[in-house]
Amino acid sequence: MRHEEQNRHLTELENGKTFIDSNLDCGQAYSVYKFHPEVGEFSPCCDASNVKYDHETFLKLGKDYFEKHPEIVKTKTDLRNNIKNNRCELCWKKEAQGIMSMRQALGPRNCPENHQNPYLDVEKSYPSRIELWMNSTCNLGCFMCHLGNSNTLRKIWHKDPDAHGNDGVGFDLWTQGLDFTVNRMQEKFNQELEAWVCDKLSDPLNEDLTIAYLGGEPTLHNEMFEHADKFIEAAKHVIATDYQATRRISIVTNGTSKDALNVRFTDMFNKYAAAGWFVNVMVSQDGTDDAAQVRHGANSEQIMKNYGNWMSPDSVVKELTHFTVLSNLSFPYVHNLIYKMRDLIDYHYADKPEMLEQDKRLNINFNPCMDPSWMQIRYLPRKFAVHAASESTKVLEYLTSKYNIDLDMGIFNSVLARTEESPAQEDVQEYFEKLHYVQSVYRKSFPEWDFYTNFPHLVEFANDYGIARE
Repeated sequence: MRHEEQNRHLTELENGKTFIDSNLDCGQAYSVYKFHPEVGEFSPCCDASNVKYDHETFLKLGKDYFEKHPEIVKTKTDLRNNIKNNRCELCWKKEAQGIMSMRQALGPRNCPENHQNPYLDVEKSYPSRIELWMNSTCNLGCFMCHLGNSNTLRKIWHKDPDAHGNDGVGFDLWTQGLDFTVNRMQEKFNQELEAWVCDKLSDPLNEDLTIAYLGGEPTLHNEMFEHADKFIEAAKHVIATDYQATRRISIVTNGTSKDALNVRFTDMFNKYAAAGWFVNVMVSQDGTDDAAQVRHGANSEQIMKNYGNWMSPDSVVKELTHFTVLSNLSFPYVHNLIYKMRDLIDYHYADKPEMLEQDKRLNINFNPCMDPSWMQIRYLPRKFAVHAASESTKVLEYLTSKYNIDLDMGIFNSVLARTEESPAQEDVQEYFEKLHYVQSVYRKSFPEWDFYTNFPHLVEFANDYGIARE
């Protein structure tokens, strides 16, 4: 039994016994799965590269494809043997820059029983989180996002290569040539995926399991509404008979949904809550006011309104996470966003902070931007980052002292350490060349778009280095 293996593993840890000569073995590879049914791809760990669709293996393995695929087994085996598998390249890049990776930050925290546990079968998974990126319909054109995750980006980058060298025409040609598309496997893939998810929901060994919908923008998709009855039915017996089993429904949203649309998924939330599920929402927002446009097209006022409504004590949402990507565009203004978050929390809970212990959980998470590389913090001179980091840390310390909020207090020091007083001239020139190129393409769809207006530190930054604005 997995529980017996875990207990033995944890006991040995407590006794200081070294049972594995590797520090790379990662619980994320067993605990977190992401799926992209539009193109038949999936992966363990939300930061790992995807497994491309393999028609012969899929037909052979069926729903076991998601656990016994040879590439997935090899990834787990390599990590256990202290080999840096290239599927985990994003973690290795972060760690090489001194930035805490997903493996380091979330492996031991979110899945401690699976993290560096040598007793787990590499041909099985024990998920705590299953991410369903059902389709790419999205209303935003975020600069850090990929063509595959946003049909809006494919319109913007229709014929121009983006930061990754891809364009919308090439993406369409690529999808048309996939075995997945040629063999018309999307319906079959979805059937096997739903069966796999239902198996995990009904398995009492998966004590705490979250089903998370991501983008595109999931509030615009029908799939999560269509899954509700099936998933609720699959988990019903476990919830009714095992007091330790927890099932969660989570939506990762850009928060821009209008009030009329909110009614639809609030009704869905209520259905899950009535069946004994916990309802979670993660809002992805990187700035407020003009700086919100790092997620191009975002409506800052609507996002903050929705965030406040989901946070309120009478909301069915039991766990609310605010997630921010820290890039060289948004970092100088991130404290303004954190001020507004603090004000909303104080508005709802200043006179009843105990509710955040008893009835509601708030999380505030940050992740340094690594991709595309031109948005990394390392291009930003330190003078544009110091004030934002200092003010943000003060607010987070206040929130930590007053409320039960899950915070990574070291993130701003970690990111600030990546900045230099004066980045090299050639690096800055390369940065502005890429920024101006991105701006030129966006102006084909949005003629008034101007980075310098929405992120005014760029004016001084460019002047300091003799860079001509475009």
